[in-house]
Amino acid sequence: AKKGPLFYPVFSGVLAVVCMFLALSYMGVYPVGEKSTMIVDMHHQYAPLLSHLKDRILHGGGFLYDFEVGLGVSFLPLFGYYLSSPLNLLLCLFPDSMLTDGILVITLIKVGLAAAFFAACLQYIYHRRDLSVVACSLMYAMMMYMLAYFWNIMWLDVVMILPLVVMCFEKLMREGKYLPYILTLAYALYANYYIGFMLCLFMVLYFLFYLLRRRRTLDRVGKSFLRFAVGSLIGGGLVMFLLLPVASALGDTSAAGGSMPEMTNNFDMFNLLGRHLYDVTPTIRSGNLPNIYCGILPLFLLPVFITQKSIPLRRRLAFTALLAVVGFSFVLNQFDLLWHGLHSPNDLPYRFSFLYSFVLILIAYETLTHLQWLSLKSIVVSFVAILTYLVIEERFGDDAYGFDSIYISLLLALIYAVIAVLVSRGKLYWRPATCLLLLVVTAEMVFNGGAVFQTLNNEEYFTKRADYVDNDNTRAIQKGVDRMKELG
Repeated sequence: AKKGPLFYPVFSGVLAVVCMFLALSYMGVYPVGEKSTMIVDMHHQYAPLLSHLKDRILHGGGFLYDFEVGLGVSFLPLFGYYLSSPLNLLLCLFPDSMLTDGILVITLIKVGLAAAFFAACLQYIYHRRDLSVVACSLMYAMMMYMLAYFWNIMWLDVVMILPLVVMCFEKLMREGKYLPYILTLAYALYANYYIGFMLCLFMVLYFLFYLLRRRRTLDRVGKSFLRFAVGSLIGGGLVMFLLLPVASALGDTSAAGGSMPEMTNNFDMFNLLGRHLYDVTPTIRSGNLPNIYCGILPLFLLPVFITQKSIPLRRRLAFTALLAVVGFSFVLNQFDLLWHGLHSPNDLPYRFSFLYSFVLILIAYETLTHLQWLSLKSIVVSFVAILTYLVIEERFGDDAYGFDSIYISLLLALIYAVIAVLVSRGKLYWRPATCLLLLVVTAEMVFNGGAVFQTLNNEEYFTKRADYVDNDNTRAIQKGVDRMKELG
C-alpha cells in the first residue's frame, strides 16, 4: 500500500536517531557506557552556558546583560550565538545532575529532525515515496559534518532546517506560498545567525540554480525573483530584533570585519577527493581539509549523474555548477573567507561544508530516480574511476588514508555498482533494490559513525558523565557557594 506523506520522514528521523545513538554507544556514551558527549568546547564553554540559560529561565534573570561574567558583559551576543535555539528549552525538564543527558537528547532530536526534514524535502521536490528517500536522508543526518561538529550544538539547528528551507523555497516558487519559506528562514537566522548567514548565501546560489535547471520565460524569471526577494527580506526582517543588537555588540570584537587576502589555494584540488572516503579522519582543529563525507553512494553516483542522458542536460549542468561553486569555495581562500563573513575561523575550518554534502546527496537521489534507465557503460565508468583514484591514492598518496578508508570504500562502491547493474538490467526489482540500498547505507553510516567517534575520543577525549556534574570536587564547590550565600 502507498504510504502517507509522513511515513518516510518519520521513519527517516527515527532511524537517524537510532543510528546516531548506536554510533555513540560504540564509543561508550551513557547509558551504554560511562562517557558523556562533553568534548572540546562543549565541555568548558557550551554546556556551562546552557546551564546558565536554564538557571535564568527557571529562576529569573534578564537576557540583555550578565553580571556573572567578569565585571559584567552584554548577554545578548552570547544568547544570539550559543543559546537561542528553541530546543534548548527542553533542558528545563532535566535536573542539574542530568545536564549532559539533556544535551544528548537535544542533539539526537536535531539529528532526527535533520533526516525527517530531508525526507520531506525529497518527497516534495521529486514527488516520490520509497525507501531510497530514507537512505538519502540517513546519509544527510550522519554525514561527516554532523559527526565531527555534533558538539557544536548551536550549529545543528541550521543544518537541521536547511532541507525544510529548500523545500519551502520550492513551494514558494511553484505555488506562491510565502509563509512557510519566511518562517523557516527566520528560524534559521534566529537559531544561529552565523551558520544562518551561510545558509542565506547558499539560498542565493540555489535560486540561480533554480533559474538554470529549466528553461523559463523572462516574465517567469522576474516573478520568481520578486517572490524570492520579498520572502527573504521578510524572513530576515522578522529576526532583526535579535540580529541588529547582536551585530552592534560584535562591532567592537575581534570577529568584526576583515580584509581580503591575495587569491591562493588552501590545498590541492586532488586532495578534496579523498575526503569523500569511508572512515576519513575528521577535521576539528587546524586541519586543512573539509568534512564532506556523506557515504560512498553519492560519490559513486556523481559521475553517473553527469553522464546520464535520461536526465535533462540543463539539470545536470545546473546541479554540477552548484556543487562546483561550493567545492571550489573550499580550495580558493577568498571564496572560503566570504562564506565565513570575511573572518577567518579559529580552528573548525570550512564551517559551510554541510552545504556541499546537501547538494551531493540531492544529486545522488536524482540519479537514483533514474536507476532503472542507467546505462551499463556509465555504471562501469563510475566504478573504474573510483578504483583508479583509490589505486593512485594508495600508491602515491601521503598515507592520509588507511587500509579501511581505501578498501572498505572500494567494497562499498562495488556493492552499489552491482545493485545499479542489476536494477538497470531488469534483474532486480525496485522495491527489493531500495531495501538492499537502505540496509547497506545504514550499516555504512553506523560503522563509520562509530569509527569517527572513536577517533575523536582518542584525539580529544569525551568526558566521563560522572566527572562532569557529580563528583567530590563539584560537591565541595557547591557547598562553598551555598555557604557564601548564607553568609552574605
